[in-house]
Amino acid sequence: MSRRNGLVAYVWAVWAYRIVLFTSIAIMVYHYFFKLLGIALFLVEIVFFVCLPIGRELEGWWSRRALYASTRRFALMMEVGRPA
Repeated sequence: MSRRNGLVAYVWAVWAYRIVLFTSIAIMVYHYFFKLLGIALFLVEIVFFVCLPIGRELEGWWSRRALYASTRRFALMMEVGRPA
């Protein structure tokens, strides 16, 4: 496996770990406190530690879309993923 593929696998593993960890903490917080506070803290946990990082990552991808769109690999992937 090349270094680049290893880094890509690492990034996916870190994202999966973060989602599982923060969702588990949010569920634990929900069950630990009384229900109204548990729901509020659950939402805060999910928004700040799951949704916002995903949103920032997507913003970064969007801001660099011209860089990706000019590559041959991107053109190939768009052609393969196109509906028949």
